Amino acid sequence: MLDLIMWLLYAHLLSKIPSYFLGNVLRLILLMRLLNKTGDNSTVDSGCKIYYPQGISLGNNVVITQNVMLDGRGTINIGDDSLIGFESLFIFVPFENIWENISGKFG
Repeated sequence: MLDLIMWLLYAHLLSKIPSYFLGNVLRLILLMRLLNKTGDNSTVDSGCKIYYPQGISLGNNVVITQNVMLDGRGTINIGDDSLIGFESLFIFVPFENIWENISGKFG
């Protein structure tokens, strides 16, 4: 229940604070609790939408810029020294489920 409250706090309040020092620090403090792993010296800018945070891991020195969407329903591992550009989408789709649907319809 606490994780749900923290995610709602992030999604509706902290993600909208401008990307100045205070906004970045508050977002990172909360995301350290929500994400699977958060590396050192990582930054998440304002407007970043995060769904299923327990499936997302950030390495060291990761910068996620504004209006990025991360959907961690499967697993998203962002390695060290990475930059995710403005308005990018990271969505996990399990391949085996797609193949089962296709083979069931055509095979």
